[in-house]
Amino acid sequence: MSFEILDVVHGKMEFPSFVQEVVDTEEFQRLRNIKQLGRTCTVYPGINHTRFEHCLGVAHVVRTLLAILERNSGRCIDESLKKYATLAGLLHDVGHGPFSHMWEKFVHRATGLSWKHEEISCVLVDRIFEKISLSSCSKEHARGVKMIKCLILGDVLQLNEMLPKEDLFISEIVNNPFSEVDVDKWDYISRDIFYLKNVIEIPLDFFIFFQSK
Repeated sequence: MSFEILDVVHGKMEFPSFVQEVVDTEEFQRLRNIKQLGRTCTVYPGINHTRFEHCLGVAHVVRTLLAILERNSGRCIDESLKKYATLAGLLHDVGHGPFSHMWEKFVHRATGLSWKHEEISCVLVDRIFEKISLSSCSKEHARGVKMIKCLILGDVLQLNEMLPKEDLFISEIVNNPFSEVDVDKWDYISRDIFYLKNVIEIPLDFFIFFQSK
């Protein structure tokens, strides 16, 4: 089974049932209340898009990109890899606190501790997949959870140990530690531009990075 969502940026987004299972968790649903651009809405009141729709958009773009890679290379990508990459895209920002990055800066100053929201995302990934099974095999479930967290963190060293060389391209999709051009930027830049129309402009040449055809 699959389910569909209509999105202002990507149009119709179709997802497999395993995505809906995660979307329905309280950990993911809380993203409905976290604005993508923090307090920017106090200046531009029309900018109220949330991490919820952004994360769905990123998961959609992961699936779009993987389909393009399969089509252009003539190679079938392993279904479990596609599943883990999709879930990493979906959950990459689940660790954001109130007002997104503004919250991180506040906590850093208040506590003297330094951490990134991706690390909190990984804590919540563990919590989510204590309730949802990725596989009937406990060993494969544990491997899947670990891979999702590594993809969120952009942990290439761990992924090098987990994946054969021909599959390492997957490490650059959600959090690209090499060029920083990844599906996260593909969605949030497109989404922010949509809501910030007449406020900011980005040359069309920029979107050559994200051509989907």
